[in-house]
Amino acid sequence: MWDNIRKRFRSWASQKRAVAWITAVGFVGILLVGISAWSDNGPTPTQMPVTDTQTYIAQLEERLSKMVSSIRGAGRAQVMITLQNGVEYIYANEEKTNSDHTESDSQVSVRDDNQKTVVTVDDGNGKSGLLVTEIQPVVRGVVVTCEGATDEAVTALVSQAVCTALDITGKRVCVVPFNS
Repeated sequence: MWDNIRKRFRSWASQKRAVAWITAVGFVGILLVGISAWSDNGPTPTQMPVTDTQTYIAQLEERLSKMVSSIRGAGRAQVMITLQNGVEYIYANEEKTNSDHTESDSQVSVRDDNQKTVVTVDDGNGKSGLLVTEIQPVVRGVVVTCEGATDEAVTALVSQAVCTALDITGKRVCVVPFNS
């Protein structure tokens, strides 16, 4: 039985169309490998969804409003914060590098192939990226409205408190009185 199969295969392989089929299958394989190198290597989330950033801003504004209201002479206060970017997450990556070095006569050829993928872990709800660090948003500016802002001393205290709390310069803080 095996001899019969072997004879049929040799007969088929000796024909020209067999070579064409084998060549075509080889090219398709090479094409698939090339496409996989260009395709996305999995999820690489780098930024928190907008709703979470909005929640972060709302909580920060509320805390600052309470702090400003507690300053003597400031009275009622409202705070608005603008951010330069959202919360960013940095995930663990795995890198694979393949190098090909070929030498012929007076010519040296070097080819490096880098592949970067996010390390994933099973967290019970499915797979997610392995979080390495979380970078908080950068505050672009703060506007504070308070009843006591008509007094320059209160304005200076409020501005200094906001600068210290958020670690920003005074140029990024605007303190104005409430519209009465």
